[in-house]
Amino acid sequence: MSDASPSAAGPATPGALLAAARVRAGLSLDEVARRSCVPREALCALEADAWEHLPAMVYVRGFLRLYAREVGVDPEAPLRLLDAVQRRREASSEQAHADAQAHAWSRLRVRATYALAFGAFIVAVLTALLSLAPQPIGAQDLGPDAAAVGGGAAAGE
Repeated sequence: MSDASPSAAGPATPGALLAAARVRAGLSLDEVARRSCVPREALCALEADAWEHLPAMVYVRGFLRLYAREVGVDPEAPLRLLDAVQRRREASSEQAHADAQAHAWSRLRVRATYALAFGAFIVAVLTALLSLAPQPIGAQDLGPDAAAVGGGAAAGE
């Protein structure tokens, strides 16, 4: 087994590493599938780094080990690359989530500002309407003479 581990100029993904090793070993995908007992479709997906077409990650890791042994690569090399790919995907996913959250909060702040402005407008309109409304007769200021006139007429009878 050769120690074909990823270098700075080497493949950056497990699929690229294994495909290059398979070509160097002069093996076809059918030969590797027959010798490793890994389905050919899974080997194609591994070489293409098409993780969404593969079963659970525990199986993927097993497939990578089997494939690496068949093409003469250290079985840990593609696993290290897989871990690096997963870390990059997780970091990218976390950044996208943080960006989406920031955008949602920004939209919420804009909506809250509009709601507050609309509420202030409604309060101003209601205040203006109430100040222009006619006052009830009992609440109007009749002045001091009106009370004396009203009281004198009642007393004279």
